[in-house]
Amino acid sequence: MKRRTWILFASLILIVSCFVVFTVSKKDIDPSITIEQLSWDALTPETEKFGKELEDEGAQDIQYFEIGNVEGELLYVELSGRRVIPNEKESDFEVFLQYPQDKKSLVLKSYQDKVLLISYRNGNTLHEYMTNSASTAVSNASSADLDKEYCAFISAIGPVEKNGTRLGYAVFSDDKMIIASMKEEPSSIEKKISEDDFVYEYRITVEVIKAES
Repeated sequence: MKRRTWILFASLILIVSCFVVFTVSKKDIDPSITIEQLSWDALTPETEKFGKELEDEGAQDIQYFEIGNVEGELLYVELSGRRVIPNEKESDFEVFLQYPQDKKSLVLKSYQDKVLLISYRNGNTLHEYMTNSASTAVSNASSADLDKEYCAFISAIGPVEKNGTRLGYAVFSDDKMIIASMKEEPSSIEKKISEDDFVYEYRITVEVIKAES
């Protein structure tokens, strides 16, 4: 009888623990923000034209991401990164790209409810380009060249959380097969990093700003 009571008690504790974890995780999710990778068919004519211009300049492996807000509010978006080193303590994320550059200018742009992020490589350099989905006239850009023979951005979008969302990994390596293997299994990228590789986790942080009436 005591054994049966103990088993029931242990089962109850397990159920309660799972419920607490689920509740905490659910609170971290931000349902008002959407982050998705766009296919070529989903691009606007202006974005498609811009992508072709990048290709003419030597861009390869172009990827398009759209950050949106279901309520149609203005968005301020930051892209940050941190180096991933196996068996070492995680470092802090550092912002290296934002859009728009001046957050205060958002109140003047009622169409700024969607931000377009473009990632591509040119040779062994990775580029990120952030602009407005409705108009690419104004933008911010960044690039990284870590003196490795190969590079790639591998998309691995995580749950959209209030404190930031994993977008994917920037990989710089002299081993082309390592990058190919990581692309096949994005969920196990961190397990495949060698001592000579540079791998950075990229995170998107979104701030919703109320427009002035």
